[in-house]
Amino acid sequence: MELKIYENMLTVASMQSLRVSCDLPLLEPEMIKTALSRSLLNLTAVVDDRVVGMLRVVGDGLFVFIICDVMVMPEYRNLGIASALVAHSLQCIEYMLPSGFVGVVSLFSVKEHVKLYKRLGFKPLPRGSKGPGMQTIVIGK
Repeated sequence: MELKIYENMLTVASMQSLRVSCDLPLLEPEMIKTALSRSLLNLTAVVDDRVVGMLRVVGDGLFVFIICDVMVMPEYRNLGIASALVAHSLQCIEYMLPSGFVGVVSLFSVKEHVKLYKRLGFKPLPRGSKGPGMQTIVIGK
């Protein structure tokens, strides 16, 4: 399996397809276009010319970043794709930050994925009923 990650190439159709595969409801295409245009970064995971995963980063682009919409098609889970997407997003955030600047990266995790995010340096925040918020620190390159 050769995984490729593309920056800011996610399409409305790909996002809809991923949402369906992850049992999430379809959204109005205009909503997705707006969400993508307001994102600081979107990543697309591709295996054998097939979009199999995605991730978005939103925030102020200076010192607050939020990772959201991490999705991987069920048949491609447990292959390291989500880890690769999150790691790639953290590297991109490092380069968005001014050199030496500290940024906070946050996300919300379902309980089943806490271990994944911990491996990538995230620390759980006070726990909610559906899973904890998590944060890590990155430093601009």
